[in-house]
Amino acid sequence: MKKTIKLITLILVFAICASILGAAPDARASYNISSYDVYVEPLSSSRLRIHFWIEATGKMSMAGSPQILVFHSNGSVVMTYKGTTSNGMLKSNADYASGYVTFTGNPGTTYYAMVTVAAQSGSGCDSRGVFTKEYTV
Repeated sequence: MKKTIKLITLILVFAICASILGAAPDARASYNISSYDVYVEPLSSSRLRIHFWIEATGKMSMAGSPQILVFHSNGSVVMTYKGTTSNGMLKSNADYASGYVTFTGNPGTTYYAMVTVAAQSGSGCDSRGVFTKEYTV
């Protein structure tokens, strides 16, 4: 009898744990975006390479970066990069996209960027604006 009660208790504990794990929140960034990242690679000669990648939750009509803004440390926009499929910042019919732009600044000047990553499906478009840290070139 004691073994039966222990077995039933053990089964109930496993069932409760399984139901709790099954109800865990979704770790996706949004409905269309699974994950993304943005980072800056300082290069020589006053140049910064601004990288992005985005993973969509499935095949999207468009994924990538529709826009990258480069700011002077005082907040003024000094460069705008518009994403297109021809410049490689946007991909059509894709579940993953990555790319970069190379910005040349003035020596001794501090810059940062805001990269927009986006994924568009038939049900809508999700996007995120990601700010980089500041870099002095």
